[in-house]
Amino acid sequence: MFALELEIDLKEKLRELVAKGRVCHNTLKLGLKSLFEFTVEVGASNSVVGVNQEGELYFISVSSEVR
Repeated sequence: MFALELEIDLKEKLRELVAKGRVCHNTLKLGLKSLFEFTVEVGASNSVVGVNQEGELYFISVSSEVR
């Protein structure tokens, strides 16, 4: 039970931290609240994305499971 409570607390702290950032402010200003919500939803996707030396994004691992 403690682990579950801790996980919920950490998710809320992550949400608060991301919400303070400039990128979040601009995202919400553009009316993209759903993007913010997806970004802070820990565990929404099991995919892992990397950035190569040219600054391009690529998938390190991809999971088909998305909530």
